[in-house]
Amino acid sequence: MKKLLSFLLAFSLVVTALAVPAAADAAFSDLGADHWAYAQVSRLVSDGTINGYADGTFKPQGTVTRAEFVKMLGKSPVKREADFADVPASHWAYEYVMYSGLEGDNANNFMPDTAITRDDVANLLYKRYAGGAVAVAPYSITSQGTNPTAVAWVYNSGLMIGDDMLTLRLADTLTRAEAAVLIVRAKDLDPNAKRSFIDNFNDEVYKNVYEASNLFDSAYAADENITYEELSAAALRFQYKYRNPALNYQYEKKYDGKYAAHWAIMCAYALDEKGIEASQAEAQKYATVEDAIAMLSYCAKRNEYVLSNVVAADGRTYPEVTVKDAKSEYASNLSYAYNFGISLYSDAKINPTKLITKKELSCILMQYSLVYGAQVAYSCGYNAAYVPLTARLSSESYPANSADYNAIVNEIPNYVYEAPFAEGKEIELTPKQYADHLAMHSLMYVTPFIYMSSEAYDKGADIYITMYSSMAVRLKGSSSVFRVKFDINKTFDDMKLSDIIPLADGVEDRALSVGDSFYADVATNQPLMSAYIDYTLFTLEKLIN
Repeated sequence: MKKLLSFLLAFSLVVTALAVPAAADAAFSDLGADHWAYAQVSRLVSDGTINGYADGTFKPQGTVTRAEFVKMLGKSPVKREADFADVPASHWAYEYVMYSGLEGDNANNFMPDTAITRDDVANLLYKRYAGGAVAVAPYSITSQGTNPTAVAWVYNSGLMIGDDMLTLRLADTLTRAEAAVLIVRAKDLDPNAKRSFIDNFNDEVYKNVYEASNLFDSAYAADENITYEELSAAALRFQYKYRNPALNYQYEKKYDGKYAAHWAIMCAYALDEKGIEASQAEAQKYATVEDAIAMLSYCAKRNEYVLSNVVAADGRTYPEVTVKDAKSEYASNLSYAYNFGISLYSDAKINPTKLITKKELSCILMQYSLVYGAQVAYSCGYNAAYVPLTARLSSESYPANSADYNAIVNEIPNYVYEAPFAEGKEIELTPKQYADHLAMHSLMYVTPFIYMSSEAYDKGADIYITMYSSMAVRLKGSSSVFRVKFDINKTFDDMKLSDIIPLADGVEDRALSVGDSFYADVATNQPLMSAYIDYTLFTLEKLIN
């Protein structure tokens, strides 16, 4: 049946040229003049690269295949030397495939009937229309695709920006209507068009980033500057992921003040080349963009939650910056930030000597947080790991009780936030009040969940339990309730939920299957006042549905 359908689809695409005339307007029964892609489809009909189906439809919502996309794109001047194994000369799209520039797999298959990915489209549009243009984008953007240069170009040109200007969904497919719009936009694009990263978002987004980071003591005001000492505290909080870290540095305080130690550390380490006196007078000056990036970069490199070998300092730095000592920590910090694509304006520009505003600081934090996480989860399984979480940028998507939490992250759905904690019990510390303590003592609180997962592994199962420092409450009496996520990757025969963790009264047991994923509240049933927590006393209080 599948072969027959494939044949009929191929046949219909061949004969459609007779059924649908190449006119200035797209005469398709399912694509009216009020459709958002009507003008672009009409343009490609006129170009002779788009046809519809034999029944007079265009199927704008249909997923576009690799063969269909290269047909819509039209032929390039260069023909491939060797045929693909799965596209013979008799194939309806043979000429378009051979002149497409789109590569196949290692076995020389083009896979013409496979849905094309947005990553393939980005690479192909760059090859066709960029003319070798070089673009700069943050690592968090370029790392999403197989060709960082192509990804930077489609992002900076505005071709592919995602729904939130950050997540390009390059592994996704696209519809025939979306394909038509992308192709026409690419054809009309100035290949050297550039955009400033800071202009991608409105002030509400930057306010959300500033507040979700939980790093600052002063309120957000877009054009307000920030002092070196407050920025010092924010940078070290960013490194440790909690507000009152133990400062494990050698430093000499020059004055008594709330941030004096933080500022002394930044002067001695992050800003070493500058030779700044760690005095109160210097501390209360406003920070420059260049120094702010160096300070955040210094702490980012020491952030324990992400592998340090993702990007390294290699001596390259911002064209606007001149360093005195290429071997200094300061130079290394700026090189590290530059290689991560941290920037404010086009061509990786930062306007280094300008006094940094809170809007600009939020823009820089956003770029770092995409790699290091606005918050961190702890994935407890056979290979335990820290998992960076990204803050939601638009408050329009926040749950109704967002004020109860430090930050709202993309990885946790709203129903999980909105489910009430510990019903019928007295809460002493809310999730927002408890989060900093849990982050500070994360190892102690993660360990019981690692033990649970290990016991399941010994029985033949592979279970990951994800703990979130922002998703727990402390009850009167010092017991706690954690809202965690269970991911079931492997089970043993007749495995049930109670095989992982004891169930509280009223919780119905359930069979577990590979691929199950669910949230649940887990109670510690003991005061969390010592370094040892008995995980055998934990119970699953309720499933979050």
